[in-house]
Amino acid sequence: MKVKNLGQLLSVFEERMAKDKNRISMTRTAVRCAVRAFGARSASEIPASAFDRLPDVLAGYLKAEGSSKPKLRNYTSFVRRLIHWGEETGIVTLCDSYELSKNWRQTIDKCGQRLGRRWSFGWNSLGSWASSKDLEPNDLTSSDLVEFAQWLRTSGWHKDWRRAYCSIRRMWKRASTAGMLPALDVPALPRKMPSYHLPFREWPPQLQEEYKGYRDWATGQFVPGRPRTCKQREVTAKKTLSMFERIAGYFVKVKGIRKNDLNFDIFYDRDLVTDLLKWLSSERGLRGTSLFTIVVTLASIGLQYRKLSKESLVWLLELKEQLRDSQPRDKSYKMVSLKDLRTVPERLRRERLALERDLKRGKEYSIRRWARMVRDEVAIRLLISRPLRSRNIREARLGRNLFKTRDGRWRMLFEGEETKVGNKLGFFLPRSLGPCLELYLEKARPILVEGKSSDFLLVSHTARPLNTTSLRELVKKHCMKYLGKPVTPHVIRDIVAYGILSENPGDYLKVKELLGHRSINTTLRIYGHYGMDDAAKSYDEMLGLDSDGSEDPSRDKDDTDR
Repeated sequence: MKVKNLGQLLSVFEERMAKDKNRISMTRTAVRCAVRAFGARSASEIPASAFDRLPDVLAGYLKAEGSSKPKLRNYTSFVRRLIHWGEETGIVTLCDSYELSKNWRQTIDKCGQRLGRRWSFGWNSLGSWASSKDLEPNDLTSSDLVEFAQWLRTSGWHKDWRRAYCSIRRMWKRASTAGMLPALDVPALPRKMPSYHLPFREWPPQLQEEYKGYRDWATGQFVPGRPRTCKQREVTAKKTLSMFERIAGYFVKVKGIRKNDLNFDIFYDRDLVTDLLKWLSSERGLRGTSLFTIVVTLASIGLQYRKLSKESLVWLLELKEQLRDSQPRDKSYKMVSLKDLRTVPERLRRERLALERDLKRGKEYSIRRWARMVRDEVAIRLLISRPLRSRNIREARLGRNLFKTRDGRWRMLFEGEETKVGNKLGFFLPRSLGPCLELYLEKARPILVEGKSSDFLLVSHTARPLNTTSLRELVKKHCMKYLGKPVTPHVIRDIVAYGILSENPGDYLKVKELLGHRSINTTLRIYGHYGMDDAAKSYDEMLGLDSDGSEDPSRDKDDTDR
């Protein structure tokens, strides 16, 4: 049975997903917004032929309404997932909404089966455009794709036309490598903002030598007098170099300073650095953390490596404090209760067990999909039970950071140089995590590794350790699916901290030890505001006042007078 409109699709979805009330509620809200975006009176007035364009029309409507980015992302995500669910269950066929030639339809179906459902994003519009010009897949040239990009930009077919075109460019390369499409040089789109960085190779020799000296100092294994917090890994050193390339590019390309006049001292010119921060904020749209990172890095290098006096850098240290105390980002749209968060791995476990039953019945499911589900469950359980920083979770190694003790308990251990703040971390994992962890290590992980050599705990399908984006998207995907909130690994740390403080008000020391902060001052600075409401509530109870400041009418009047 094929649905004819959005109303029918939503009804079938509610009927088959009746147990997942949270997802149904969020999907209903997103569909109501989509109805307003189309100017329709009900979901039944939106035909199936409009499904492919529905998320982009909704995104354009929300942008015009001035909606927040989280709302835009969440609503379009739920609508897109509803349509993808319809495709997977066979009640929606997006290709039917386009005038595609037989050859294009076969090519899109073939590539979709081979490369996954994400293939369809933007490709139906390419097939429709090419079919209207009697161009088959093998007839396209680079100039045709330039013309298609211009049409995509002006037609309004995809509001996020850049993303659609970049998806086509990326997937064409994969399809041509697999032999399904001819090799073609798909031209790239120009950047939204021109790059302003000055590559290291274009720096004057004097500045190159000065920076190489700093890099050797920061990355060296043993450097006398260097604070342990100043030691950098290669990946961090690359990011620091990229930051200096952008600053140098600003000095040369925006401020007009000659390349030969660049030296390390110019990075500590008060007026130039202040103008840089203003320009990054107003012209490039950088905020909070990005600006704070620049100031912290300059201050650390100036004080620890160049040995500049605090008096000469007082202006930079004041900027650091101003940015530190600036209004933090609003994380409320990501926050959930610790109780709700703990349901995510349990629901993921039930889904995994259902897949195992299907495998036993002989249904054709990917065993690698099962292995990824076990890995995801372990990752989320580990983040909830021991809310480490993302880097430590991703880079945990078997035998070195994770091992089994003689009494059969699993223990994690990180030396000072392996943590962000230089603190040694060591703790036992809860016994409840043991069975899931052992299932992953004994059965699921070997499927992902496929015989390749790797001692990392969490690995991707290529046997490499998960990178920052992979772990974040892994957690966000499952939290969006089960809770409707884009929770990230770092937000889990906040959720755990607030959960501890709600049960044990004022127990900041426990939060400090669990999160691995270097100082209790860090814990108080980040989470100290949480105790204000609790202190006010306790004081009101002591005075016999309600939360609005009025006297508690249930309290005895004579007692109050005394």
